[in-house]
Amino acid sequence: MTVFDLLFLACCVGSVGTLARVGYQLVRGRSGVALRLIVRWTILATCYVGLVVLVSLAQPQRTVPVGSEQCWDDWCITVDSIARSDSIGHERAMGTWVVVTARVSSHMRVRRQSEPDAYAYLLDAAGNRVEQSERGQAALQRAGLAGPLLGAFVEPDGAFVSRLAFDVPRTAQGLGFVKERRARFPGIVIIGDNTSLLHMRTIVPL
Repeated sequence: MTVFDLLFLACCVGSVGTLARVGYQLVRGRSGVALRLIVRWTILATCYVGLVVLVSLAQPQRTVPVGSEQCWDDWCITVDSIARSDSIGHERAMGTWVVVTARVSSHMRVRRQSEPDAYAYLLDAAGNRVEQSERGQAALQRAGLAGPLLGAFVEPDGAFVSRLAFDVPRTAQGLGFVKERRARFPGIVIIGDNTSLLHMRTIVPL
């Protein structure tokens, strides 16, 4: 737990206390006092969200090499290798198939865990996104190479290998792999968190 996690918890406790005071003042018929509390809370909340965004914009985009482990709490992912080909089995790419082999692991020793909101995409030097290909994934599954989904359960202190297929235009340059997860509370409003508002995502150059 970081100092920003503690700050977020303190803000949550303070917000609950403020709302309780607002309710109390309304019950006592002191609407003016309640309104001032709400205005004060709104100003502080706006400043906090603004700080989240400022820190996100100030942090440079992080890059990590192939083979480096990226962890979110006890859930980790490592890009092990990259393969390029014109076809997967009998399935030909419109451009070039780029198959990323990712190792998903857990450092939690008590119970299994998953990251159900996890997904990944490729980003080229021009900022264009290349999403996972349904055709490519189906071809990997038919060949018995796909492995579990990225967000599948990992056993305690265990790991599995997942392969992700991307149909990349032949003109794309400077590809990078980005692991993402859908924004959710509370990470989206924790200062400096990997999933906070406007935070630059970590890239693995391929």
